[in-house]
Amino acid sequence: ANVKAEDADHADTADTGSSDQTDASADKNGRTTETAADNAGTSEAADPADAAATTDSSVIAPGEPIVNYPATLVFEGKDYTITATFDETAGLPADVRLDAVEILPDVVYEDENGNPIYPTYEEYYEKAVKAVEKEKKLEEQNQTVTTARFFDITFLDADGFPVEPKAPVSIAVKYKDALSAVDTADTMAVHFDVDEKKSTVEEPAVKVTEVIDTKTDVKKEEIQEISFDAEKFSVYGVLGTEVISTRFKASDENTYEVVVDYDAKSGIPEGAQLKVSEVTEDNNKYGEYVKQAADAIDSRVNDLNYVKLLDIEIIDKNQNEVDLKAPVDVQIKLLDKEQTEETTQIVHFEGVKETPVVVDSAIEADTLSFSTNGISIYAVVGTGDDDDYARMN
Repeated sequence: ANVKAEDADHADTADTGSSDQTDASADKNGRTTETAADNAGTSEAADPADAAATTDSSVIAPGEPIVNYPATLVFEGKDYTITATFDETAGLPADVRLDAVEILPDVVYEDENGNPIYPTYEEYYEKAVKAVEKEKKLEEQNQTVTTARFFDITFLDADGFPVEPKAPVSIAVKYKDALSAVDTADTMAVHFDVDEKKSTVEEPAVKVTEVIDTKTDVKKEEIQEISFDAEKFSVYGVLGTEVISTRFKASDENTYEVVVDYDAKSGIPEGAQLKVSEVTEDNNKYGEYVKQAADAIDSRVNDLNYVKLLDIEIIDKNQNEVDLKAPVDVQIKLLDKEQTEETTQIVHFEGVKETPVVVDSAIEADTLSFSTNGISIYAVVGTGDDDDYARMN
């Protein structure tokens, strides 16, 4: 199908075990792909939309030569590489080639009649997140989807028609900028198919048919490659999950853990770190922060029995502070206590002027939870009567 969005993806030469180089051919989208056969032709690929109307794309003609040895096809995108590895059990034709289109945010892909080929990136993202949550794939507590890329991966015959393998094919995705392999990071894949009940010509709809476990190739704390087995070819989502947290011991000798739960919309880059420090009485603004926090909760400094000032930052790989593009969920845990005072509140000093604002928060056991669209200084203040907490006079 004709893609109006500019796509500069190009496919590399396939490695089929032969010493001869394979030839390239261009399709109507302006992409170049490679065939697995040593003597691949250079004819223009047919429009897949036309193919769907004229032939059964999954059927290989009787007597047509197939790949009868272990083979590898490589597709080179702008900043990614997709590799397909298979053998004779896949039953793919000898002139098969690999094609891929990445579905990008804010890009509309249309056919020659102006009809959309795919749903929006946002629809793929939302359905992928719901699918992994439903299957409880986010094993690490507070783990969330932080990266999501969607690829329409297809095998094409010599005429540009899609063909389906008869056996699973190993797919590997490699990004130019490797993902962080922090201890809490994980990857997974989701497979989409057309939702026949909801899909129309004007509004295509998809559904998740499978959540797939992946394997990762990790080197130097970076994920070099994500691989999975695929049986049917259409759109696949490759997801990365992560949670950032840190622990520290405060001046009251209590141990705190701060956890930030976020998604791709937050703009937090891969490999970001959470940095938390305590603002103590040594800071010349400490007294001012405490008074403003007390005023914000309609109290007085002498009535506060608990005060903790935390400077929370998220920094990228280059140690630059990250500005949030969407709200994130924050949890502050007092690990040395079984219960947090019910009167404990959160005051956020917002913006350049550090305006004190009381944040809606929830308390469960030792944890304070709240959402925010800004990371800076927070005051955790309490007015209850609990001798276990440090008192402020």
